[in-house]
Amino acid sequence: MIVCNNCGASYEDDEPRCPYCGGDNFEKSVQVHEDTINDLKREKQQWEEKPQRVARAGMSMVAKVLITVIVAGLLISAGIYVVMRIHTVASDNREQAVLEKLEKMYQQQDYSGICTYMKKHNTLYGEAFRKYRLVETLENDTKDYLITPEGEYLERIIREKKPTGLSDVSYIIDALIVCQKSEAADYKYEEQEAVAYYREYCSAYLNEHYELTEEEIKEVMDGYDPSDKDNQSNLERMMQERAFSHLTE
Repeated sequence: MIVCNNCGASYEDDEPRCPYCGGDNFEKSVQVHEDTINDLKREKQQWEEKPQRVARAGMSMVAKVLITVIVAGLLISAGIYVVMRIHTVASDNREQAVLEKLEKMYQQQDYSGICTYMKKHNTLYGEAFRKYRLVETLENDTKDYLITPEGEYLERIIREKKPTGLSDVSYIIDALIVCQKSEAADYKYEEQEAVAYYREYCSAYLNEHYELTEEEIKEVMDGYDPSDKDNQSNLERMMQERAFSHLTE
């Protein structure tokens, strides 16, 4: 109960005014005012904390997105790795099968077959295929690119006294220089059988068409000097002159 300060009557504490005289219940008014102030303070605090909650929620969302991106990236990377690994294994198996096929032809001295195969599969490069690329080069120089002068063309070379017209001799020199380089490198790719074959072929060709002896051929090729950039053209010229001299004897 509360006593009214205005008329002295007693009434319930929770009444906002005296029911007898209408005087204000000051204690109730103060309490209501304090409650209102407290409500406003709480509301203000909520508004102040709201950006922080939003920020925390935002950070949580960013973290979730980041985790999702990382997981997706890992899955994609794993998928790419698996695909690349499968491709690598398949490529290795194909390469091994090709090498076995080429080596079988090499052992059978099917150098023409190797040349044809390498031309057809012109992506076969790298250390593992160097021996077979060398065979391809030698086969080209001694067979595919080589045209033996004859008939009217040969007569014109002799008539015009033009040893440089003997282009077949140039290709033979190219092949012999490849053989020289292989020997100097101690047959790095185990190509000594092919080198021996093409050396013999070149000597036989020069002897058959120009009557050049083994001694003459060796004398010219002994002048091979890999450090001299003009050396190869000089060797070609020297061998052409010797071949031409035999033609005009």
